[in-house]
Amino acid sequence: MPKPNIGQGDGGESFLFGSGKRFPKDNAQFEALGTLDELNSAVGYARALSQDATTQKLLGTIQEHLFEAQSVAGTEPGYERDKRVPRFGRARVAFLERAIVRLESNAPSLQHFILPGGSPEAAWLHVCRTLSRRAERRLVTLSREKDLDPAVRSYVNRLSDVFFALARMSNTRAGIADTEWKGLKKP
Repeated sequence: MPKPNIGQGDGGESFLFGSGKRFPKDNAQFEALGTLDELNSAVGYARALSQDATTQKLLGTIQEHLFEAQSVAGTEPGYERDKRVPRFGRARVAFLERAIVRLESNAPSLQHFILPGGSPEAAWLHVCRTLSRRAERRLVTLSREKDLDPAVRSYVNRLSDVFFALARMSNTRAGIADTEWKGLKKP
């Protein structure tokens, strides 16, 4: 039976795929990976909360895509072509763009900004929205240090729109009106 790897990461360093060296766990790459992991976990919870099969399917696909994005973001330069590293690319972004159009076409029009909340599912989808924005910021930082597939950043950027639209749909299905913030009119 193999020995467990107890204590190998206790020094604040870890390995990245394709690298034989250790990196600080608070570097830009690990920050991006950790935030994508948090987002994926939050999406899993939103999926568990949802009673809508179409939403569950979409969220499941997003989880798969987020794992692919993590693989791309967490691979050292030179190993991106490794057959074990999934390809990302523009098709993933186009998938989200089609989902946004479909979701927004079924949503009531907005005259004001809305406050996050409503049904438990919608409230959690707003948490996913904010986590996707943080993940995007971490990917922007990482892209200054690493040649990152731009489709990964674009995908995570579009996710916040998907989660916003899903939250609104969830409230509509639950018969709960979005709470408008009337301080400013939406442009």
